Amino acid sequence: MINTIILDGKLNLNFAIEKSIQSLLNGYPIAFPTETVYGLGAPIFFEDGIHKIYEIKQRNIKNPLSAHIGNLLDVEHICSYIPDKFYKLAEKFLPGPLAIVLKKKKNIINSLSEDTDTIGIRYPDNDIFLSLVRKLGQPILATSANLSGRPSPNNAKSVYEDLKGKLEVILDGGICKYSVESTVLSLAADKPLLIRPGVIEQREIEELLGEKVYSLNQSIIMPNQEIYGTKVKSMPYKTFITEDIEKLKDFLETNNENKILLFISEESFTNIDWKYKLILKTETFFENLRYAEKNNFEIVIFLFDKFVKNLELIKHRLRNSETL
Repeated sequence: MINTIILDGKLNLNFAIEKSIQSLLNGYPIAFPTETVYGLGAPIFFEDGIHKIYEIKQRNIKNPLSAHIGNLLDVEHICSYIPDKFYKLAEKFLPGPLAIVLKKKKNIINSLSEDTDTIGIRYPDNDIFLSLVRKLGQPILATSANLSGRPSPNNAKSVYEDLKGKLEVILDGGICKYSVESTVLSLAADKPLLIRPGVIEQREIEELLGEKVYSLNQSIIMPNQEIYGTKVKSMPYKTFITEDIEKLKDFLETNNENKILLFISEESFTNIDWKYKLILKTETFFENLRYAEKNNFEIVIFLFDKFVKNLELIKHRLRNSETL
């Protein structure tokens, strides 16, 4: 088992960067902060490190990694075609929480599968990461620094809980600014396609580009069938979603011997009297899922009132949950 250390990038940046780069050049991925969530990455031209990312994270080999860059010039070395829309988006949103998918050059490897000819470009707005990648001198291929199926981490401690003994270095930059994932937009085809909701909203992109952005998530609606709960992958509790407050109250009363955690919007918080409830916000969403695990809740319920229905990222994350 590897001895995993946490290096404080705020207290001693130069030392932390040197040790992080040493680990990367020795073929070991590291965890690092961004403005969204912590990443797990390796240098883009180090195949051994890229393979280890998949091993450490237990990631499907068909799921590609994103190139995390330190300047826009890197894109020309990675991508085979860069449309004008990319530069328009970059001027407005980058560095920042937007990943843009483009056609990649054939010599760039970003998965263990040969099925993809595209790559996501991330330019994080985080000074510690930018110091790391610029001193390294090449982009870092990365994904979120958690075991596959678990909530994305917004702090070094959560990374350590998932990945201790699997990597040498966690570069600690404190709590991530947004603590939710980046928006993912594809420009690899003729029309812009929203692949994943995130910090930057679809309407903001549409306003900037002056055109409709199609979304893979238009089918995110509340299912109507009767259900009995589903487990979030790698988490020990069952999750339910509901729009019906009365049905929720009946469920809580009928199952009051179970340890149930209720997520509810701030606007609806006082409408339901329950001993275990938290305000549902995007910026605390992932860490609250970890809270539910640590405190041994058996059931987690999300009330989808009119306020939560506007939170595209949360709806996307809970799209496979069941109705109450």
